[in-house]
Amino acid sequence: MRAMETKPHYQRPPFEDTLAAWKALLAMRGYGTDIVWILDENLCFERDSHALGGFKLGFQTELTPHPPDAAKATYHHFAEIDAQLVVYRLGAIRGR
Repeated sequence: MRAMETKPHYQRPPFEDTLAAWKALLAMRGYGTDIVWILDENLCFERDSHALGGFKLGFQTELTPHPPDAAKATYHHFAEIDAQLVVYRLGAIRGR
């Protein structure tokens, strides 16, 4: 019986490097770099018969402040999973 391969396929950069690269990309494209992190608990799935799949995805616009290190903790949590991580821009609210 072969032992399962445990070596991860992805080399994760430190959170600080990832955040700096993300902010640089946002600035280069003319977007604000004052980030409001939206985590899973801030997403809203609503029934919409006109939307593909019957649901539309939204997010809360009034957010309870997350702990200061929530984004870093989330990054490290998912960095332990052997899968690609994706960070994306949902939109802008009040210049953020």
